[in-house]
Amino acid sequence: MIRPILTYTVGADNNPRVLQEETRRVTDFSSEEVKACIRDLTDTLADFIAKNGNKRGISGLSSTQIGSDLAISVVQTTERLYILINPVVIEEHGKERLFRVGCFSLFEYRAMVRYNDDVVIEYQDETGSFHREAFKGDRSCIMQHEIDHLHGWLLFERLPHKEKDLFIPGDLPKTENTVPVTWRYSGLFNDYADYNALVDDAAPRLSSLISSIEGCTPSGGKILELGNGTGAASVLLSKGGYSVICCQEDRDMVELDRRIGEANGASAQYMYRPELPGDERFDTVFSADLLQELPDDRIVKMIGKYLPATSALLLCISSPQGCNAPARSEKEWMQLFQSSGAESSRVSKTDYGYIIIQ
Repeated sequence: MIRPILTYTVGADNNPRVLQEETRRVTDFSSEEVKACIRDLTDTLADFIAKNGNKRGISGLSSTQIGSDLAISVVQTTERLYILINPVVIEEHGKERLFRVGCFSLFEYRAMVRYNDDVVIEYQDETGSFHREAFKGDRSCIMQHEIDHLHGWLLFERLPHKEKDLFIPGDLPKTENTVPVTWRYSGLFNDYADYNALVDDAAPRLSSLISSIEGCTPSGGKILELGNGTGAASVLLSKGGYSVICCQEDRDMVELDRRIGEANGASAQYMYRPELPGDERFDTVFSADLLQELPDDRIVKMIGKYLPATSALLLCISSPQGCNAPARSEKEWMQLFQSSGAESSRVSKTDYGYIIIQ
């Protein structure tokens, strides 16, 4: 039978108690209660997938989400349906990673949750037979998430600030001051993506840019990023010691950077339009590849606005992602810099772009 999926309302006092209570271990596998729970979980998950799709290729549902207190979960992958009865994590072979996790009972929310990415689960099937199976990556994440449900833990229970660390994904509406974006981080992530994969990918690709930033701020510093698209802010936050202020449009990416910065003792602040906060000065400003696509007058205005407030301005105008506009020559860039108020003698070219040293 298809059951309604119980939902948790953030901030409410009348949420279903079963969602946050420990479940009962199953001992009688022939009981009608156990058979009905398995049947209802299977039907409800299949109905949800039929109506909403299964684009991740993996979905799960636990007994508490349909009002039962039995220790039973079901997980649908592209290959098979798992019936997990009395499941427990018995071995951990990987390391903890940050996964971006959603939940049917907190449908509009996401959270960055730490799970081990290589675990062995012991569980029983509907006949009571025991099984041990290893799961990695996305599947490790969802198995541990469903086991959390059986302990009465919703996804925010693993977060340092509980409900306050939940976020609603989606881009903010554009304004007339919004900088155009050539590509979006959200296109790189599914709901169980590992944040560390982004940093691991970006760090070697951006080594010359990071070296340039570190050369301007050898002891760490206060960094302002104009726009998005490189991943350099994420790499800096993973190192710690930097306060990064980003003009970021993608709210999912904002949350990812905030969590990785916090995990490494770094500070991340976000503006949704490129505006300097008050009279603050910054050690370095760097811009993403999107600067290449702006018209000359917009570039002159942008550089002229930020240059007086910084000790060094890094213009990252070449990127592995490429861009949709013809590349400007070094001479053309120098002319734009001079029109913005920079002295050409203070402009130097690096492997990744140009730096204006104040």
